[in-house]
Amino acid sequence: MEDADEKYSIRIRLTEDEYKIKKLCDGFGITITEFFDTDYFRSLDQEIF
Repeated sequence: MEDADEKYSIRIRLTEDEYKIKKLCDGFGITITEFFDTDYFRSLDQEIF
């Protein structure tokens, strides 16, 4: 029988650059949110692709 969490899990495919940032964060023991939680990133205009 499938685990309930596994049944409804969403797989996200990361780009190569996103994967590098995730691995960097994992190495430093921080989350991606913590990585981008700076004045610099908060001041950037959001772009919609």
